[in-house]
Amino acid sequence: MRSACAFLLLLTLNCYGDEHWTAYIGQAYRFGDAVSADVPFDVNDANGNAFSAQLWAPHARTTNWQLYVSEFSADIDNAATSSAFRIRHWQLGGIKATETGAFTPFVGATVGAAQIDTAIDTETRWGFTINAGLRWQAARHLSLIVDARWLGILFNSATSIACDRDNCRLQFDSGAWSQYEIGVAAGVSF
Repeated sequence: MRSACAFLLLLTLNCYGDEHWTAYIGQAYRFGDAVSADVPFDVNDANGNAFSAQLWAPHARTTNWQLYVSEFSADIDNAATSSAFRIRHWQLGGIKATETGAFTPFVGATVGAAQIDTAIDTETRWGFTINAGLRWQAARHLSLIVDARWLGILFNSATSIACDRDNCRLQFDSGAWSQYEIGVAAGVSF
């Protein structure tokens, strides 16, 4: 049975059969490109934990729409300041499974907003992710995904973001600034 479903009031989807929407909550280990600054300080951006939430909406038997939201925090430490900066992604894309069954390999991609936020400054840019993983359907309404994801933030010119009211500024070169993550998420279908 096919029926129309509204997705974020912007997209109309064609839901497939008895497939369900699935909400995932996950934790990931994230690492990536370095951040430079115009004053000496340490940014603990080389690694850390990220939180993510995903919503998969069925489109066809092996295809799902994906809403992806994540947040990553790192510390900025120097003699003048000790604060944090956060990276948030709000993105929409798709997931393509290679088959259906208890263990299902998949690939996906999203595009949307990426935001870098310090205590006193915020920069929002275009971002994207590309991911691949394995979905385990543990029970009818419970699943687990393990995936690897490349997250990029696009800068069309060199950009600096203030990290305190004095001299601390985070510097990003033009091009794609990348992070990578390996994560696990648990899902409930409804």
